[in-house]
This record gives sequence, structure tokens and C-alpha cells, in this order.
Amino acid sequence: ILAFLFVVAEELARPFLPVFVEGFIHAPGVEPEPILIGLPLSLFMLAAATSMAFLGPLLDRLDRRHTFLIGSLLATAGLVGTGLAQSYYEVVFWRVVSGVGYGLNFVACQAYVFDRTTRAGRAGGISMFVGGIMTADICGPAIGGIMADRIGFSWTFLLGGAVALIAGALVYRLMEPRRARLMPMRR
Repeated sequence: ILAFLFVVAEELARPFLPVFVEGFIHAPGVEPEPILIGLPLSLFMLAAATSMAFLGPLLDRLDRRHTFLIGSLLATAGLVGTGLAQSYYEVVFWRVVSGVGYGLNFVACQAYVFDRTTRAGRAGGISMFVGGIMTADICGPAIGGIMADRIGFSWTFLLGGAVALIAGALVYRLMEPRRARLMPMRR
């Protein structure tokens, strides 16, 4: 459920993000450069990948719930900031913040599955995790496109922020605290 919620929060903006970004860089009589339109999404992905690679291991000492909560708060701030942005540079900045949150949430959910499953049950746990992500990848853009048409781009980002915040609020209900390892880790 948490994997679904954090991915759907971000996926709501996928169908209209290029048009939203273009609105900040469109000058009368000048076509915006495609690289500028794609930069917020590219930097989002870079921030997510970097946070997975570097921040995830640093936060490994924290409980998975706390890592997920930090990621949810960053994703919420990034989505709300994007929805309220007044310039292209603000959009870029807030998409990076949201990307860091996305990466932390991904790492927290994946690590939680590894912590809670045995070798025999790991495939089932990972399939549930991936199933939540894939379902959100399908549902999020469809819902987001409809919402953007009905309530506008900015409000759809704010709705995504609310979904990310709900995921953060549910983390203490849905993720159990860390248990002591049965066997010490080898170094």
C-alpha cells in the first residue's frame, strides 16, 4: 500500500508535466528548448537515483519507518512546492526535492521487504512491492490527467502532495518497527 501511495503521488503529474514546465519558459514568439522542458524530469530521476545510492545507506541506521517518513515529507514538500512555483527555477528545485523523497521512500519500502522476509518468502514480498509500483504507474497518470483537466495543474500537484502526506501518516500504522536480526550480518 505504501509503495502504491508514494508512486501514485508522483505519477499524477506525469501526463502534463511537460506542458506545465513549458508554461514557465514560453516567451512570445520563441519556442522553448526541449532540453529545458525535460530538465525537471531528468533532475528528478537523477535525485531519486542518487538518494537511493547514497542517502539510503546513510539512513540505514534509522528505522525503515523513519526513512519512509522523511521521504514522504520531502516528496510532499516537493509536490506542493512545484504546484505553488512561480518560476522555472522553482519548478526545477522542487522536482529535485521530490526526487530525493521518492528515492528514500523506494529504498525504505524495498529494505522493509528484505527485513521482513526469509529467503523462501522474498520473491513474494518483492512481487507485492513491484505490484504496488506497477499499479501506481498505470493508475497515477490516468487519474492525474483527469484531475489536471478538471482542477488544473497546480491543484493536481497539491493533490499529489496530499497523497504523499497520507502515505507518511500511514507509515506508523502499516510498517512494523525494526526487529532484532536473528543472525548477525557478516562484514
